[in-house]
Amino acid sequence: METPFREKSHLLVNFLRPKKSELILVFANTKINVERIEKLLKKENLAVDYIHSGLSQGRRQRVLNKFRNKQMPILIATDVAARGLHISNIDYVINYDFPQNLEFYIHRIGRTGRAGASGKAISLISSAREKSQLMSIIRQKKYPLELIDWK
Repeated sequence: METPFREKSHLLVNFLRPKKSELILVFANTKINVERIEKLLKKENLAVDYIHSGLSQGRRQRVLNKFRNKQMPILIATDVAARGLHISNIDYVINYDFPQNLEFYIHRIGRTGRAGASGKAISLISSAREKSQLMSIIRQKKYPLELIDWK
């Protein structure tokens, strides 16, 4: 039986492989998960980097600039990247770890579809609790939802 991390990682890699030219922001809840995901994706030869609060502001800015310029189209981040970033044309926001509350969910998915652009938000759900939380948000905010079983 696969662990949720292993299962989610497999789904994420399969999703990302054909999307090498698109800007994709992947959110995880902890610095440890951010770094684990980054290592896994690098082993798969994907152009990826990460940011979290444990990095210097200079390092975060250099990584963000590479992301903005599509030199490194996949960014893994904690919620440090959920607010205040002005990055245009993000194609996908992926909630690798489901956000801890509605506010974080709204800020995360708000990174895509900015200024009239289109983009998609994807949440990798691994428990009944996460599914219930997502369904509650969808009903409350009246977001369109497409369920995909990638197994």
